[in-house]
Parts: sequence; structure tokens; C-alpha cells
Amino acid sequence: MVPVAIAQMVSARAVSMVVAVGGMAVLARLLTPSDFGSFAFSLAVFAVAQAVSEFGLMQDLVRREDLTVDDLRSAAGLALTLAAGFGALATFVLAVSGRITDMGTVGVVGFLGAALVAEAVSMPYEARRRRDISFRFLAQIAVGQAAAEVAAGIALALAGYGPTALAAGVFASRATAAMLLVFGSPRAERFRPRRHGWRRFARFGSGFVVARLLPRLGELAIVALITRGLGVRPLGLYNRAGAVHSIPDRTIFEAINPVILPALAKALRNKTSPGRVYLDKVDYLAAVCWPAFAVIAVLAEPAVDVLLGSQWVGAVAPVRILAVAGLFMPFTKMSMKLFIAMNRIDIHLRVQALTVAATVVGAALGSLSTLEAVCAGLVVAQVVQTVGVWRGVIAASGEPLPFPWTVITRNAALVGATVVGPLAITILTGVDGIVLLALGALLAALGWSAAILTMRHRIVDDVRGVLGRSQTAPTV
Repeated sequence: MVPVAIAQMVSARAVSMVVAVGGMAVLARLLTPSDFGSFAFSLAVFAVAQAVSEFGLMQDLVRREDLTVDDLRSAAGLALTLAAGFGALATFVLAVSGRITDMGTVGVVGFLGAALVAEAVSMPYEARRRRDISFRFLAQIAVGQAAAEVAAGIALALAGYGPTALAAGVFASRATAAMLLVFGSPRAERFRPRRHGWRRFARFGSGFVVARLLPRLGELAIVALITRGLGVRPLGLYNRAGAVHSIPDRTIFEAINPVILPALAKALRNKTSPGRVYLDKVDYLAAVCWPAFAVIAVLAEPAVDVLLGSQWVGAVAPVRILAVAGLFMPFTKMSMKLFIAMNRIDIHLRVQALTVAATVVGAALGSLSTLEAVCAGLVVAQVVQTVGVWRGVIAASGEPLPFPWTVITRNAALVGATVVGPLAITILTGVDGIVLLALGALLAALGWSAAILTMRHRIVDDVRGVLGRSQTAPTV
């Protein structure tokens, strides 16, 4: 069931990303870098509020062996209370810091606060489906969310609402999910939030909040340092460079992310070695994200030109540098879920604290110079996080972790086979723009597919298994 669920989420995420990338291209031409920079600062503040208000409730419900309606009702009540409270606190912080200066910023704050509450409404319904690995409906909702976000954002941008349009898109996405999850559940399975029974979530939630809060504070620090040292426009460039660089992350990792915690918990319950689980994760993610980030680095110029437009040429170099940082993702991505499944969230907290410290130092030093220097500092922080996670897995498992030479060499060969086509067409031909991007992406896909089949990578057998099981698996 898990492979089928992953296939459903990946396919839905691919459709969602087509919609989102189309919306990105339109909005980047309707709004200015300063608009995106203004929105990015408010979003970073609300991301901190979100990290606290989530309180690990989704993950706590998913990992419970005996989930009751009473658990869901109490979690729903706590989620709504935290969302309203910390949304109000985020608004207060932005107000006292002088960031709410006109009706436009009032609209940004209002929509982001409402999005926080809408997310809390949908949380228990989504948790129940995740726990049961019932992802078909969630996959369909993901497509609806992407369409709602793009439609609302473009509509308000055309009406001249600037950064408010971006916040309205976020709210439309969260509200769509909430309505579909609540009204898509049978009436007998809907429930009212309750105002007591919250203490049962305190132990897990407190540790989870710190784990989520640390990276959000790190991102807020980056945003604040760029704004103070370089200005709002460079912050907008950083925001859009991050959007282009994160396309593989948002397409693949976010799609399978809901499935990972149940899958990891099941593997560990079946007595699979934690070290083996971690190395398998590294192998799978490297086979996908290394080639993807390498292609983004090679095709950064036409990608920025096509997806964002000529006014965003300053984002090309940051995209390339952030793509280098992305090469460390297989070692660090989803590590929190592994440590949660191993009941060693304390190790993850130590790794996160070290990573955030390295991130702040790197961004602070870089902000004294250029946006490219800030991004280079973030690459160094990723190296620090990789070392920390590696040592953490060894400590949690209590056994040595062999260095994955085979994984690295096999997936490095995949990278070579993937980028040879885009490099050749970039160097040897005079095409540019959308033609270069389309041909480069096509050649990269063909090169990756040929290499993965020739190597008989383990991912091939698993894809075949998914296709076979999808013919006989029950609807989930």
C-alpha cells in the first residue's frame, strides 16, 4: 500500500507543480522583486507562528497505535486555539516592527492569519487519512489547492493588489483543503473540537515544536539579514531563486513526505536496522535529486528567463549556488521523521541547533557583501547539517554506519548521464530561452531514464512493483 500511496502523491504533485510553475511565471511578470520581498518577510514571521501552532499534532496522531475520536477532537481544539493565538502574536510582532504600513500589508497579514486557522481546521481530518495511508483523496486535494492558489494570486495581482495577492493565494490553498477534507468526510466521521484533553499531546508536542521552530527561526534570520544588509529587492530575488531551486523538492519530496513517517515507523517496527533505513533513503533520494539539481544548475539562465522573466536576471547566480546546497538533501531531508520514528527527537534538536547557528553565521557574513555570498553561506550550513545528521544516526542506532561509496558513485554516474545532453546543447548550439530549456529538460530526462535502466537501479524494480500493485490495490 505504501508504494501505491507514494505513486498517487507523486503523480498528483506533478500535476500540482505544472499548475504552480505556470502561476509562478505569470505572477513573476505581474509583480516586482520588491513585492515578493515584502511578502517574504511577513511569510517568514508567520512560518515561525505556524511551527509553534502545529505543535506536532499531525505527527502525534499519525504515530498513535490506537487513535480515538476523543484524540481527534482534543487535537482539533488545541490546533485551533494555537493557530488563533500565535497568528495574533505574529500580527503583533509585524505591527511593532513597523512592517504593517498600509492596507496592502494589512491584507497580507490578514490572509496569512486566516490561512493558519484554515490549516488547523483541516489538520485532524488529514491526520486520520495519513495514518491509514489513504492518500488518493489527499492527492486530489493537492491539485485543487494548487489551482486555487494560482487562481486567487493571479486574480488579485491583475487587480493591482501587489504582495496581498500572494498571501491571498496561500489562504485560498489552505481554505480549499479545509473545505474538501471536512465536507469530503462522511457526516458520521465529522467531529467538534473540544477544549480539554490537551495535556496528552504536551510531551511529544513540546519537543516537536523546538525541532520545527529552529529551522523557521533560521529562515527568519536569513530574511531579516538580507533585508537589513542588502534591501527588500534582493530579498525578492532570493525568494524567487528559492522557488526555482526548490522545484524538485516541491515535486518529489513534498509529495512523498506524508507517507514517510508511517513507512519509517513500520520499517522500524519490523526490526529493520535504523542505519539501513537511512542509507536506503539516501540512495533513493540521491537518484532523483542529484540529477535534478545538477540540471537546474546547468539550465539556471533559461529557467529564470522563462519562469520569471528578464527583470529577474539577478536570480540566476543564486539559483546555481542553491542547487549546490540541494546536493546535500539526500543526507538531511526527512531526517526528522526518522529520528521521530526512532524516538530520538533529542538528537534531531541538537543537529538543528547546530545547523541554525551555521545558517545564521553564514547569512550574516554573506549579507555584508552580496546575495551570492549569502547563498554560499547556506551551502556551508548544509555541509554542517549533513555531518550532524550522519553522526546522529550512528548515535541513535548504536552501530557503525558504513560510508556509502557505492551509493555516491552510482548516483554520481546518474548525474553525468543526465547533464551531458543539457551541457552539450548549451555549449555547442546557439539556442536559448524556452527552446533551450525545453530541449535541455528533454535530453536530461532521456539521459536519466537510460542510465537508471542500464544500471538496473533499485528504483526501477520498485516502480515496476508500484505499477503492478496499482492494478490490484484497493482504493485508498
